[in-house]
Amino acid sequence: MRFEFHLPDIGEGLSEAEIATWLVAVGDHIDEDAPFVEIQTDKAIVEMPSPATGTVVSLGGGEGDIVRVGEILIVIDGLSSTGALAPSSHSAPAAPGPVSAGAPSIPTESAATGPAVEQRPRATPATRGLARRLGVDLATVAGSGPGGRISDADVHAATAPVATTVMGQGLPTATRRAAVPRASSSPGEDQRLPYRGIRRKTAETMTTAWQSVPHVSSFIEVDATDLIALRTELRPLAEADGYGLTLTAFFVKATALALRRFPAMNASLDLDAQEIVLHGQVNIGVAVSTPDGLILPVIQSADSRALLGTARVLAQATADARARSLSLAAMSGSTFTISNYGPLGGWFGTSLVRNGEVGVLGFGPAVDRAWVHDGQIAIRKVMVISVGADHRVVDGEDIIGFVAETKRLLEHPIELLAERD
Repeated sequence: MRFEFHLPDIGEGLSEAEIATWLVAVGDHIDEDAPFVEIQTDKAIVEMPSPATGTVVSLGGGEGDIVRVGEILIVIDGLSSTGALAPSSHSAPAAPGPVSAGAPSIPTESAATGPAVEQRPRATPATRGLARRLGVDLATVAGSGPGGRISDADVHAATAPVATTVMGQGLPTATRRAAVPRASSSPGEDQRLPYRGIRRKTAETMTTAWQSVPHVSSFIEVDATDLIALRTELRPLAEADGYGLTLTAFFVKATALALRRFPAMNASLDLDAQEIVLHGQVNIGVAVSTPDGLILPVIQSADSRALLGTARVLAQATADARARSLSLAAMSGSTFTISNYGPLGGWFGTSLVRNGEVGVLGFGPAVDRAWVHDGQIAIRKVMVISVGADHRVVDGEDIIGFVAETKRLLEHPIELLAERD
């Protein structure tokens, strides 16, 4: 008999997901609880464990296909987790055939007598992401983990013999090669890259935000000289504890405290209930750039965290985001979003308000500018903050008041160190 596994709602009201990577092929033997597919949701890549031991009969689509909750993801011919035949409520018809249009399928007898099908390398989503960034083909890597699972150390070891510096910048060749699309075989030829994964999810989110939220933007300049000086003074304390102290940690703290004073900016609009929801918690989503696109880890209760505690949590969340090891919970529940695009070299820009939130802050780089300070012209570190807001919920008084308070806190950063209830 056959066991049909349907895509479940794995959280956050999931309605559909993208098949990122199949870890098995039709005809493979699979053990109960062994991962068989990586699913790309709106927020993360999730490994799905096998519900049974047996032979893979058919797959519910190809890599890059969208599967809706409740649709068949895989069919396994074998025993259920109790050692008995699969429950009849999940049994497919006895006659062999495709699960859905275009999905491969073979009879059980073929799996038993046909040629063996090579199984995909076993590795976690984080390790697969690392391999993509380093340009490593996992099929060529021998896994040192249980059952031949490939670890991060195995991937790094595979790159060690060929690592060289490029243009004097000290980055491994494979790392730099993986950061950009592979060049076409002939000059002048068009390239076609898969439109999938985080890039496709980002596009869907941004399209919804642009079409549904009436945006209004404002900008303000900030003298960040004292902020940078304080960061320089505190950095050794953070590094002694094993994490970095970035300006983003200060931005998170200042934003969170400003949201306390302007709760209308820490809100969402419930159109079904015709209510504006003022959130009791201040949870800051931080846009993190990864080779696969933007990922948004969330700093929970950011207003009640100490500055260095915020920096510690942010450093770990950023590392996890780039390793693609963040859980769904770590990317859920944001009430406001910030984006620090200063390290990218931009001066200022407008950011889109995420659907379900009211505002977003963007932070540009701090650069030397002629500035009036204490009545004198001086060279100061000046940056631009941009704010985007949902004009259905907030007006100019809240928007300008909020960004002005953020500016004040960044220009008097000692207040960010004060203990607050």
